[in-house]
Amino acid sequence: MPPIEAIVAPLEAELKFVKMEVSKLQDDNKALDRLSKCKEVALLEAERTVEIAMAKASLVDDLQNKNQELMKQIEMCQEENRILDKMNRQKVSEVEKLTQTVCELEEAVLAAGASANAVRDYERKMQEINEEKKILDRELARAKVSANRVAVVVANEWKDAEN
Repeated sequence: MPPIEAIVAPLEAELKFVKMEVSKLQDDNKALDRLSKCKEVALLEAERTVEIAMAKASLVDDLQNKNQELMKQIEMCQEENRILDKMNRQKVSEVEKLTQTVCELEEAVLAAGASANAVRDYERKMQEINEEKKILDRELARAKVSANRVAVVVANEWKDAEN
């Protein structure tokens, strides 16, 4: 039976690793949230610029070209925002899975501790039984020696009686 440390150490290492992964994913989520907010602000600002450009577009051809460029930027930002939203949902899902894994690992560590206690109890009982067996073996050996002595005495008496 391997020592308890050999059982618990890998579990604790994996628990530490999973907690670090959770922390990293949470940091990523925070960064994605900040980035999403910046993109939303940029998107709102771009939409305001587009509205102004459309109002003046009838007067100036240059403003029409600028308006088209801004519309393309808005589309790119919206697509990028969709991608970031999807990534954020995936990260949230990963965090939830890792949180569940952490809970399961914590339960496994607790169960391993209980198992180790049971193993120690059985080992202690086995030592007690082995001690009792040694005592009984010694008593049996003494009884055999005594029986042999009695048998020798009886055999000698019988032999003497026969003679």
